Amino acid sequence: REIRREGYQLKNLPLASNEQIPNDCDLLIIAGPKLAPQPFENTAILNYLSRGGRLLFLIDRQDKIPSGWEDIAERIGVSFANLTAITEGTFGGYNLSIDFFGDHPVSRDLAKNSVSLSSPQVLEINNEAVSRFRLKTDIVVLAPSRAWGETTPEQLPRIYNPGIDRKGILPLAIASEVPGGENLALKLMR
Repeated sequence: REIRREGYQLKNLPLASNEQIPNDCDLLIIAGPKLAPQPFENTAILNYLSRGGRLLFLIDRQDKIPSGWEDIAERIGVSFANLTAITEGTFGGYNLSIDFFGDHPVSRDLAKNSVSLSSPQVLEINNEAVSRFRLKTDIVVLAPSRAWGETTPEQLPRIYNPGIDRKGILPLAIASEVPGGENLALKLMR
């Protein structure tokens, strides 16, 4: 709704019939993919990103590693930690209440809110890819300080296991940009 309010048109993009992302695409949204991309889809997305395309990539924790999305994640300076952020009091067993948002245009308006995420995937900034592709990355959403990255989220009761699970800074959303390019997030959130 917010994207349409800014004057953008949303269109489905069946890559199987296009094999290329159109030049007039301002933002590609990949939301909750259930399958790995086909080789031609992977190539089309990587080509789009290489020519300065913008991507909003929303992915759940992958049960199977590698998931097939690693090339796309690397190109935007991210890698999957294969951890689910949880706390002992995680709602309904899988929902995590988030109340920390970074100071970034994408999340600035969320600062006084709380959002519930279901089985959030812990991400990591891939410093090698950030350097290679000259990216600027910002953590947009962090797990609460009492949370940990769980290796076996289906196991009950949920108990932090030192040496297996991970505590500390657990990024759940990362903004990755090519410095100097037009900031679409600023344009969308104006």
